[in-house]
Amino acid sequence: MELHRHHVWPLGEGGPDVAANLRWLCPSTHANAHKLWREYEKRSTTPPWDVLRKYNKYTRDIVALGWSQAHPTPVLF
Repeated sequence: MELHRHHVWPLGEGGPDVAANLRWLCPSTHANAHKLWREYEKRSTTPPWDVLRKYNKYTRDIVALGWSQAHPTPVLF
């Protein structure tokens, strides 16, 4: 089986090139992770459920983790 190296927090978004930021994905999951990331980018936030439901939970979880790392919620005091 072929696996693709995927940066959870993309390098282009400032993500680190370290082992903790990498996942090995099958080609279809890798392609879907990039498609879903673009959906986040279009909205600058989490897409609505009608978009998210097109992706499996593993893909949703990986992209949500990367998005939260790239766009942390500011802490208000």
